[in-house]
Amino acid sequence: MLRAGPPPLDDLQQLRIERECERLALRYTHYVDSGAAEKVVDLFTEDGVWEVGSTRLAGEEALRRFFAARQAMKARASLHVVTNHLVEVIDADHARGTSYLVHFVDDDDRGAEPRAMEQQPVRVGLYQDEYERTTNGWRIKRRRVVTTFERSDAASIEKVFDNGK
Repeated sequence: MLRAGPPPLDDLQQLRIERECERLALRYTHYVDSGAAEKVVDLFTEDGVWEVGSTRLAGEEALRRFFAARQAMKARASLHVVTNHLVEVIDADHARGTSYLVHFVDDDDRGAEPRAMEQQPVRVGLYQDEYERTTNGWRIKRRRVVTTFERSDAASIEKVFDNGK
């Protein structure tokens, strides 16, 4: 005799999971861009992973160091434009998502003055996320940044990696 698995999720449950995961992705970019990068750590599971290129940060302490270093970069202005977010619900406790990313960065401290529009995005690509329900709600288990296009000076712009490792 076959065992019955958990009951399938209804449409409302699916929508709630999708929305909660989308909000995690949006909070991430708002925290980084608004100068509150240290809050990003709370969006991840305790063993969460963040990856871009050859950089891989795993666990709460590594993430905390990295995002604290990003927050300390007061002259940096960044804007993450995230769109086309698609969340696939796997089950009641797991989901995965993909969104498009256009990332602008400028390190010329001009205070409240607008930044030069001559700046091209430093990176265009995808966020590939894995989400997991925890006792504290939905969290990012893994975020992988997949770069499709990268500005030629991106390595010097991403100096936060050296500060946060």
